[in-house]
Amino acid sequence: MGSGIVKRVAILALCLGLTVLAVQGLPGERPATRHRPLAAAFPRIGDWSAGDPLAFEESIVEALELDDYLHCAYGRGDQRVWLYVGYYVSGESIGASHSPLVCYPGQGWRIGPRQRLSLETSSGPLHAMVMSAAKDDYEDVVLYWFQAYDRTAPGTFRQKLQAMWARVAFGRADSAFVRISVPVVRGDREAARRTATAFTKTFYPLFHAYVTGDRPQGPVAASGDARS
Repeated sequence: MGSGIVKRVAILALCLGLTVLAVQGLPGERPATRHRPLAAAFPRIGDWSAGDPLAFEESIVEALELDDYLHCAYGRGDQRVWLYVGYYVSGESIGASHSPLVCYPGQGWRIGPRQRLSLETSSGPLHAMVMSAAKDDYEDVVLYWFQAYDRTAPGTFRQKLQAMWARVAFGRADSAFVRISVPVVRGDREAARRTATAFTKTFYPLFHAYVTGDRPQGPVAASGDARS
């Protein structure tokens, strides 16, 4: 039997074993430990200041099955970054996150090539996707990931596996979709990508602390106590 087949069989066995545990042997879900809504939790991210959060129409909140969300621009000098977080408390909503590959083209955006991105942060590794998205004469660099309790994934399949593990190990089922968008100025995509990456490395430890209830470690802790 080839090594590739063995690997696939092992993955399937792991998935089956986790599924059995999910059905028969899991502890009850513990509710998320957040005490503040997202819109009030991140007035500053490092040296980035939040503008006024944008509110979605109720029909959009219902369509996305959101339990909480944040859609807000952050500014630092003449730079702007848009942050969107869609938060789901129950494991029943794990599939409610809409992939940008569906949402952006559906709204008339043209998507450029995607690339996996792994970042080291003070709260552990972050696994994401980065791409460009253009509409008319406007272009963004978009960095996004799917959160499963305390871990990240670049896509929904891995997120669901991690969510199953979080339910087994911690009794937690909350999840999120996070998107960071940076405008491309004068065609300089690399500058926009650097900004998106730097903002993400500052934001993620604060968000990780918000999700888990832990105090952020390292320099980002000075950005404010992100405990929920």
